[in-house]
Amino acid sequence: MRMSVTNMAKRYGRWLAVAGLVIAGVGLLGCGGGTAPPAPTVKEIVIGEVEPLTGVQGPQGKLVHEGIQYAIDEANAAGGINGIPITLLSRDDESKPEQSAAAARELITQKKVVALMGGYVDTLVGAVSEVAEENKVPYLASSSLDERLTARGYHYFFRMSKLSGFSDATVGLATDVLHAKKVAIFHASTPGATQTSQRIRDDLVAKGVEVPVFEKFVPGKTTDFVPLLNKAKAAGVDLIVSAGFTGDNVNMVRQLQANKIDAGGFLVLYGASLRVPTFKLGDAANYTFHTAIWDDKRGLTPPGSEEMSAAFAKGFLEKMGRPAGGLEQHGYSTGKAILLAIQHTLDAGLELTPENVRDQLAALDVPLPLEHLKFDEKGDPLFYQQSIMQIQGNKEVIVWPEERAAGKVVFPVPTWEER
Repeated sequence: MRMSVTNMAKRYGRWLAVAGLVIAGVGLLGCGGGTAPPAPTVKEIVIGEVEPLTGVQGPQGKLVHEGIQYAIDEANAAGGINGIPITLLSRDDESKPEQSAAAARELITQKKVVALMGGYVDTLVGAVSEVAEENKVPYLASSSLDERLTARGYHYFFRMSKLSGFSDATVGLATDVLHAKKVAIFHASTPGATQTSQRIRDDLVAKGVEVPVFEKFVPGKTTDFVPLLNKAKAAGVDLIVSAGFTGDNVNMVRQLQANKIDAGGFLVLYGASLRVPTFKLGDAANYTFHTAIWDDKRGLTPPGSEEMSAAFAKGFLEKMGRPAGGLEQHGYSTGKAILLAIQHTLDAGLELTPENVRDQLAALDVPLPLEHLKFDEKGDPLFYQQSIMQIQGNKEVIVWPEERAAGKVVFPVPTWEER
């Protein structure tokens, strides 16, 4: 359901008085009191989340969860949805697909959740999606890339991310900015990372860029990357692309520095910026590149979502004592999308059922901090696009795409001896 800004402001007037901020284009979900009151039997809105909070994907899953939890807490602090409190039931799948499926089944059949959300990497997301489809409950995955998942024709599966957002950014950096002749690609063995890397390789080759090194590794099990890094150096590559996860990326950069391996630039596709203090990489992180889809301070947020983005950045920092990053924003925008679908269901005077929430989710066309969210017929987001940043001393500078670039790239990067 689409609303004008004027009508929306009236509808959410009570929420705005509580929260004290205005969101352009959409209303944050508060107690507002919509035009059509919910059915009297609705006393609680129960939503499920399946997330890898421990195990190999735990570091990433925790960040996504923090964003989702913030969205729920924010809505409840404003009175819930039409005065109805929201309960988030989170389950840790321990980074195991069988646990993902079991958690989803428990949330649907026993807890009677109206929707599912969350998830990181496709082996886990795929397991949840199977259970959600079987039980006809909408599932919005926070982080998923495997193109096979949206090729199945599932009616209840949606996701916030897609493969092309990463591949387009990588190829753009390599060809438009760095003018690379040779690129090495190391990728995790997960389906999404494998497919993304294959797409990047094919697109680079089509543009005349050689990919002499294309290697797979097992995240969490492969810890010695020196042989791969030396292979890239011997091939004379201009850029190493890591389609691994946070721990893998940190290990690679530490080993590059410790062994003084000069192999061109280093691009991180997934996970946090290597400048995060807890990684303790120091100068080793300097000049590395990383993807970035949201950064409030640097204007990486879609038109119409600026005030929502700023409010989240400020509130998250106050609550958590550290800035939010891209993974937290994937979680937050996932939570906002589900809450909006529920809000629209109630405002339309519909019964709060998984089927009705699914239909309202499919119809969303709304600016969120992560992206302007609108799904295609397969459940993929239409406007998901990553940018590329480079760490330059104490700064992170947007270097791709050209229309967003905030400074010049430092390339070729200095050798370890020159630093």
